[in-house]
Amino acid sequence: MVSEGDHAPDFELLGTDGEEITEYKLTDHLEDGPVVLAFYPQDFSPVCTEELCTLHEGDFFAFAPGVDIFGISNDGIYSHREFIDKHGLGFPLLSDSETAVADAYGARYDEPVVEMGNSMTKRSLFMIDEEQTVRYAWITDDVREQPDLLEAKDRLDEVVA
Repeated sequence: MVSEGDHAPDFELLGTDGEEITEYKLTDHLEDGPVVLAFYPQDFSPVCTEELCTLHEGDFFAFAPGVDIFGISNDGIYSHREFIDKHGLGFPLLSDSETAVADAYGARYDEPVVEMGNSMTKRSLFMIDEEQTVRYAWITDDVREQPDLLEAKDRLDEVVA
C-alpha cells in the first residue's frame, strides 16, 4: 500500500467529466496543485454513490484553488459518463479497467469480491501534493466503510497553507 510520505505512482488513464473522454495523467495535474484520488468499487452502488455525491455536494476540497479531484474505479468510461450525468458530479471519473493503478496504490482486492464476481477497487482516498508526495492515505477492505472527509480536508488545509 502507498503510505503517507511515499512517492505517488504516476499513471495515465482514460476518463470523462461527463462530456469529453480524454486521457488524464497524474503528473500533468500536479503542475496546477494537489490532487485528491478517490478510489471506489463501482458506479451506481449505494455506498459509492453516497461517497462521490458527498465529495461533490459538500465541496470539501473546492475552497482550495488548483485542487483536482478524480474518482477512480474499474468501471468503463460510458458507465462513468452515465453516473456523472445522473448525479451531476463536478469532477472526472477515471477508468482503471485492469485495476493496474489501484494495484500500484494498494487499492485493489487480491481476491474477487463474491458479489461482483471479479477483482475490483478498494474504497480509498489519497491526497498528493505538487512534489508527488502522498500527504494523506486512507484505505479500507470494508466496501461499506467511507473515508472521514473532514480529516482529509484538514490535511489538505495543511498542504495548501
